[in-house]
Amino acid sequence: MTLAALRWLEWRVPRQSFARLTLCFAKGHVLEQDELERILTKSGFTVHQVDYRQAESGAIFEYKMVVSTFEFSSIKALANRLRATPDILEFHVSPTAE
Repeated sequence: MTLAALRWLEWRVPRQSFARLTLCFAKGHVLEQDELERILTKSGFTVHQVDYRQAESGAIFEYKMVVSTFEFSSIKALANRLRATPDILEFHVSPTAE
C-alpha cells in the first residue's frame, strides 16, 4: 500500500526537465546574456549554468548552457522560437536524463 501511494505521488509531483542548449551567433550580432535569459525565462526555463566560447578566429560567439523547465513541451516550443530568431546561426537543444 505504501509503495502504491508513493508511486501515485511520484506521478502527481511536477518533474523538472533539463536540457543542454548551445547557441551560435555571428560577431556583431550576439544577443546579450540578459536578453537571452529574459527570452528563456519567458519561455518557462531557468538557466543554471552558462559557458562562453569564441570560435572561427573570433567570427562566431557561442553560449552553452544548462536550462530546466517543468513543462517538457517547452523544449520543442523553445526550438521553434530559436529557429525563428534571425541572429542565431546555429542552435542545439539536447534534453538530458537528469
